[in-house]
Amino acid sequence: MIDVESAADWDRTSEALYAAAGDGPPDIADRLRALPPRPGRDGSLHRDNVIARVFTVLFNSRHYALAREVEAALGLRARTLAKTAGGAKLTDAGDQNILFGLGVLDSQRGGDPVRAKESFETLRRMLPPGHHLINGCLDGEAVATRLISQRVQTVETEKPPGLLVRLGLMKPRRVTRKITFKDICAVPDESLLPWLDRADLDERGLSAEQRSWRRDGVLVLRDFIPRALIDAYVARRSEVANTSGWLSASSYQHVPEMRALALYPPLMAKLKHLLGEEMLLHLALTGWVSTERDWHQDDYLNPDFVMTCYSAVWMALDTISPDSGPFEYIPGSHRWPLMSGTKVRSLLTQEERDRREGTQGVNHWEVYAERFVTPAIEAEIAARGVRPVQFIAGKGDVLLWHARLMHRGTAPRRPNLERRSLITHYSGVNHRPDMPQRVADENGQRYALFEAPLY
Repeated sequence: MIDVESAADWDRTSEALYAAAGDGPPDIADRLRALPPRPGRDGSLHRDNVIARVFTVLFNSRHYALAREVEAALGLRARTLAKTAGGAKLTDAGDQNILFGLGVLDSQRGGDPVRAKESFETLRRMLPPGHHLINGCLDGEAVATRLISQRVQTVETEKPPGLLVRLGLMKPRRVTRKITFKDICAVPDESLLPWLDRADLDERGLSAEQRSWRRDGVLVLRDFIPRALIDAYVARRSEVANTSGWLSASSYQHVPEMRALALYPPLMAKLKHLLGEEMLLHLALTGWVSTERDWHQDDYLNPDFVMTCYSAVWMALDTISPDSGPFEYIPGSHRWPLMSGTKVRSLLTQEERDRREGTQGVNHWEVYAERFVTPAIEAEIAARGVRPVQFIAGKGDVLLWHARLMHRGTAPRRPNLERRSLITHYSGVNHRPDMPQRVADENGQRYALFEAPLY
């Protein structure tokens, strides 16, 4: 511990540390660890501020190895994550700089670009408009995204194959190969697919909406939802201060105004017209900002028996700004191969398959897999030479999309800009034996029940 007799001594010592940081002294982590709290009131807070300032100077001066040593010695990552638990915001400038610096470190060699992207995105959502770190976060996200696309998935394979390895004369060698879109896809039994997805379908007699679905994988309905239904739901949703809305996936169970929207009979009739059977509501996303979820199909997250008898709906509750991170999709991509959850999970590391997070011990395999799923899809998009389309909507507009449609929530160009929407997901009532608890509303439209509170 550094011996300081007064606040003035402490100030001189801390300023000397701060001034030296730009030169990258090799013992900087030890010197910071030995720095005691400042004598007097709020001593630990003063010490934390000096640590944050020195850490900022180190990564700004590109002393990345030393910055990593400081982070490890002082536990900066754990401390910052603890402060953001439960969605809390970092209001202290020092804490904001630390989170930004963690993103910078993970963007460098030896870091984790997926974690870097998360750090930059998390911080950007916290910052007020015009904050000086916002542009840096956007640049950092772009760098991290590029690094993620360049990563390869390491898989263990036998070289030479078979005999020598089995005899114990040679160990399996680890080789690296780039995961392609083909590697994460499977060929479904076409006879089990919804009728509009079958290659041998006679298209004579199809409606214009069915042709749109078969051709593009989407159906856009302009000015479709009555204003009264939207306004009633918006009034109820406005009671929730969190921009992510209700976090429980089945919040529709507890919010009748949401059910009125999600089970609007003309909408349910459209779904049945496209999928060929009545549909069951079982998921609602109520955030008023972009999900920023990268490219994916929905069906690979489902059990195999769903067989793409599944659809999602994006409802605009107000005019959607192009700067708010609109929904984006690749027309016709529902005719691409079907992503397989089984194949994706097989490419995860054992640690990722075993990982459990949160109080309920959930394995977020689909998030861990983005490190190779996202670049594989981006490479497929580039190889096919196709361009995405954004759904720029007005109040009451609706987009229905196919379970195999490649889509994403784009990053907003203006952070914190609202994107008022309701996103709902449905499966064919005959394709969800795993959801036996279901009821019908007053119009006979069905939704699944779960033992989950509203939160």
